Amino acid sequence: MRNFRHSSMLAVCALTAMTSFSLLAATDEPETVSTYSTVDEADEPETASTYSSVDEAETGGDHPLLIIAQPEEVDDGQFIELLLAPQLQRTTRRGENQANYEIDFVGLKRLYKGKPDGFFADGGIAWWWLYNENLDGPPTKQWAANAGLLWTPNDGDAPEVFHALGVLNWWQKFADGQVTLYTGKNYPGYYYAANAYVGNDRDTFMSNIISGDQVGQYFENIGFGLHLKYQPGDWQIQASITDAASESSYLDFSSLSKKQFLWAIQLGYTPRRTDGETHISIMPYMINKTATLTRERGLMLNLLHEYGTDAEFATFGRYTIRSGGEGITANDRGEELPLTSGGYIGAAWNRPFGKANQQLAAALMYGRASEYKRSLAFNNQWGVEIYWKFKPFKWLNIMPDIQIVRNKDNRTEFILGMMLNIYRYW
Repeated sequence: MRNFRHSSMLAVCALTAMTSFSLLAATDEPETVSTYSTVDEADEPETASTYSSVDEAETGGDHPLLIIAQPEEVDDGQFIELLLAPQLQRTTRRGENQANYEIDFVGLKRLYKGKPDGFFADGGIAWWWLYNENLDGPPTKQWAANAGLLWTPNDGDAPEVFHALGVLNWWQKFADGQVTLYTGKNYPGYYYAANAYVGNDRDTFMSNIISGDQVGQYFENIGFGLHLKYQPGDWQIQASITDAASESSYLDFSSLSKKQFLWAIQLGYTPRRTDGETHISIMPYMINKTATLTRERGLMLNLLHEYGTDAEFATFGRYTIRSGGEGITANDRGEELPLTSGGYIGAAWNRPFGKANQQLAAALMYGRASEYKRSLAFNNQWGVEIYWKFKPFKWLNIMPDIQIVRNKDNRTEFILGMMLNIYRYW
């Protein structure tokens, strides 16, 4: 029973927050029906967009942060969200718990309305503040290592209480929205590798090979920089330069003088559709040598295709390869990412069996161990993750999850998980 001694803390935190948020929501929002039967679109307009990509024509924008917002809460491309996301996992072979929670305060607001046919189109501000704390068991990285796992089954690693400003930028559109410039503290992973199904650790896949990238440092190379997106039609080009030397959780301009940057460019095919999203892209990148890691070069392939009535189904995948990015000294080896190549391929069923507020998804994961991990007796690993997400109330997502991974000892590890999303929008 020792492993469960803090599980009650997680339940109390979740139930307390659920009650508080429901009381807040009741003051200005109609009560939602908690059944899972098919809902008539005439009575419930969110059915077409629930658990699928956000339609730019409806939201009025395409900022990367839109993928983490509940589609029905986005108003003309704008939202402010407060989210509590507790998660609990257990390795069945070792019998060890891991529980943590994240609090997010995220916003996307338009502060400038462009004139028709003018050079300057809309502009505004985006931010994402987050707080992460461990509740039970070892921190995520240590817990995964104990189970002989090459990558972490969740990305809530918090040996100490962690809080940071992940995004703070000004976004400005030009030329009738064909060109967008993001200036400030940017999160490259969300620009290049995330969509409504992956790259989001809050309410989709929990495994960090899918919610992040366990091959390339580019994904979480969060820092001050410039990101440019150009999409005159179905083809899209994105390019960015981002500070790779910053060690601050908030704003750090002094590190720019070290001239250590992430350089990335992506060519993508993203046809404008009204019945779903299609995206295929390739991204080469390079990160200058830093104080702890050698120069890194890599290539990332990314795809997404929604199909069926109202984007009922989706197929997605990503694969990254790299060279470099290795620890300069023996003490730096722990900062390396565990894979030299790897990724996933998966599928989702939105509104399964006609249930408007549910989503069923699965993905196959594979990773090639780095030289450093091989020196620690790790081999290449593969696994599967499956989750079923449902929404009994407007303010709550519940997501049971299972991961099946071949571990370091060539034995099968089952990882049982549960995540909640309790949120409030303004």
